[in-house]
Amino acid sequence: MGAFVTEQQFFLKSIRYSGEKEVFFQQRSALEGFEDGQNFLIGHMPRYARLFAAPSLKRDGDEEITTCAWYGFEPGQATPWGALGQTDKVRVANLLRGFFKDLMTAIDRSNDPRARLILCWLPILSLDQDLMVVNGQPVLTNWGLVPRGTMEFTDKLAHRLMHGLGQFLPEGVDVPDVADLIAVEHRAEGQTDADGSEADTTSSAPVTAIPPVSAASQDPESPASPSGPVSPVFAGAAHQQAQAASMAADQQRPTPPLPEAQAARRSPRCWLPVLIACIVALLFLLLLLLPGILVFPNQSTAQAMLGNLALEQSEAALRNRIKDLKSELANRSCRAPRPLPDLSAVTPSGTAPATPVDPATPAQPTVTDVVTLLDQATVLIVAGDGTRKMGSGSGFFIGPDLIVTNRHVVEASNEGHVIVVNKALGGARKGQVIATSANSNLGEQDYALVRMIGAPFSHHLSLSKSGSKGQQIYAAGYPSIFMETDEHFLKLLAGVVTAAPDMVLTQGIVTVLQDSPSGNRMVLHSADISPGNSGGPLADKCGRVIGVNTFVKTSSEQQVRLNFALKSDSLLSFLSAQGVNVDQQDAACEANAPPSRQAEAAE
Repeated sequence: MGAFVTEQQFFLKSIRYSGEKEVFFQQRSALEGFEDGQNFLIGHMPRYARLFAAPSLKRDGDEEITTCAWYGFEPGQATPWGALGQTDKVRVANLLRGFFKDLMTAIDRSNDPRARLILCWLPILSLDQDLMVVNGQPVLTNWGLVPRGTMEFTDKLAHRLMHGLGQFLPEGVDVPDVADLIAVEHRAEGQTDADGSEADTTSSAPVTAIPPVSAASQDPESPASPSGPVSPVFAGAAHQQAQAASMAADQQRPTPPLPEAQAARRSPRCWLPVLIACIVALLFLLLLLLPGILVFPNQSTAQAMLGNLALEQSEAALRNRIKDLKSELANRSCRAPRPLPDLSAVTPSGTAPATPVDPATPAQPTVTDVVTLLDQATVLIVAGDGTRKMGSGSGFFIGPDLIVTNRHVVEASNEGHVIVVNKALGGARKGQVIATSANSNLGEQDYALVRMIGAPFSHHLSLSKSGSKGQQIYAAGYPSIFMETDEHFLKLLAGVVTAAPDMVLTQGIVTVLQDSPSGNRMVLHSADISPGNSGGPLADKCGRVIGVNTFVKTSSEQQVRLNFALKSDSLLSFLSAQGVNVDQQDAACEANAPPSRQAEAAE
């Protein structure tokens, strides 16, 4: 939910790995070659320069990948392929087929090894989850990674491609041949096989340039080339070597002269094969003219699978939508108009007499009080790694110099250094990450504690465990989709440290309280949140934090969007483990006066 806010990159997701292996390209991880491949796309295929998400890797002592954060190049809500509707899937599939066709053409026309490097990016872990769509454009994550044991067997790699990006290869391109080429690059120059022996690449024929996918190569009725049948676009190296050797042998083999008498006997029959072929073709054409007979062009197995899957998903979504509409129609209700106010109570001066206030009844905070408090205590957090890569999210004060946010918001920070921005602070201040949760996996504790450097701050929020279903709530933060049009935010990016964007507030109710598989309590609510809201507070109408907004889940089939916050119970546990004491107020909001700190913030 954290978003990258510089001119280029935006946070998409963070994944923890166990058992996944990298695809290699000439003894180097294909992931480590991201900049090289990206530069090739920018120079030769600029329209696809935002297709592959940028990886930020973390490795253990054995150089195995432990976690990777993925960043896109465009802000907006990221929707996985599995949650897209029929129409969106067809449009995205066409975009990907165009990319693969252009990539093959680029490989054919260029000797640049970076073009072949991009082939090694094609294996992904899950099509439904790792192919994402942002503002209508596909973005690939978890690319260049496969389950352990996949790269040692080409048939396993081909099977993974068939159920992944191989579905979008253009007509005439065989998935097994693509797998062969990726395996050749993966094992090049000393890569080892499954048994630990070094792969023998000295006897393999060099990988030849890939011919462009033309209309002739896609049309099954196009004539064969003068040298023989057209070979598959992605012919394996061994097959190409054998074919080249066979063609060379045929060219060098002398053709024995045909005796004149034998030639004279055979010449009258040389037209028979041609005549037979013409008769067969004529019969086939006559067959097409018969009513009720239609002949369709050949469709690849991958395209057929995609079409059937999309059709089934579309039908299921329509059935669910019809069911929901029928349910809403059956439960419809009407509301009586509100009665007019009692005019008899109005005094001659035009105002109703003030209602006596029972001094024993505590005053309740107004909406203005809560909005003011959240505006002052909620901050924008900017984290960078010292390069042009920079990410952002939200956070909130729990003490004079302590701020809570999500771990995944600050994962890209350079040695834990972050920037804290808030109008009440007068602009930007420096901060230091002093503690984080063990990981940032969905449903688990995803927290970070930041200490602001400099003078202490007087406005901070209290925490409460009193969240309940149907409760009115407010979500505060700095979503990137709003920041794009904020003048102060743009000035901040330009280096004006006194500029601070406006906090964005949305309102809703608690939909349900739910336990995650790891046992952490989550708050599902209806207040709209989006990338950039991560780490921001979910507050009740007294301004107390009942949860930390963390992620969003969508389902286009069921027309559902779920907004998730980690309930403050787990945050209190995290803070207690760090030895941090906070103001906790668990009594019902209606029965308690607002804290004095909240009243002071509202003034």
